[in-house]
Amino acid sequence: MVQTLAPEELTRRYRALYTGAVSDVVDSLGLRQQALPHYIMPLTLDMGVAGPAFTGQGYPVSDITNDDSDTRIRMLESIKPGTVSVWSSAGHFASAHWGEIMSNAARERGCTGAVVDGGLRDTRFVLEMGFPVF
Repeated sequence: MVQTLAPEELTRRYRALYTGAVSDVVDSLGLRQQALPHYIMPLTLDMGVAGPAFTGQGYPVSDITNDDSDTRIRMLESIKPGTVSVWSSAGHFASAHWGEIMSNAARERGCTGAVVDGGLRDTRFVLEMGFPVF
């Protein structure tokens, strides 16, 4: 019989582990490509996150009249407590895909941090609030 852990318990256990140990175990199970790419780093070296992924996607749009505010609001309103927001922008760094407002809204809904493969803005404010962003 396989025991399934509640997401909260699994997150608690992952937070207690050294990431190298987790990486070695998943690697030994044949699960490759489980590490973040070299260009995704925490804003400070003491930041850490663990939890189920809550995924989102951003992409650049050249039409300056495009407004994705309603989509972002719906996404932020649907974040579940205990999750980590994993935001994909296909590595687009020419514009910001995450910042203070996204961090505040996500944190208010119980999100524990964010991992973004694109541009970040409002870094000083994100650091002041102590919200882990990679």
